[in-house]
Amino acid sequence: MELTVTRPVKRTRNTQQRKAVLQAVQALAGVHPTAADIYAHLRNDYPQMSLATVYRALHALVEQNAVCEMQIENVARYDAGPCPHHHLVCR
Repeated sequence: MELTVTRPVKRTRNTQQRKAVLQAVQALAGVHPTAADIYAHLRNDYPQMSLATVYRALHALVEQNAVCEMQIENVARYDAGPCPHHHLVCR
């Protein structure tokens, strides 16, 4: 018998801002965007959205397992791909 431990998904409201942040992470998938990258991507379409809103939405999306957060060179970056997965950093 195999025991699988899964993390319960926390239920949160799916706001327009959260949807926009998820779409931005998906659109910027090739670069593993930072919160600032996502904010810059959304600024023209959502001028009322603040950087703090982007951070809150990202935190909620990570909690929902909708996006992965990774630390690359001490910077939080996000990916909408399957979680977890590996990344290589060439130096």
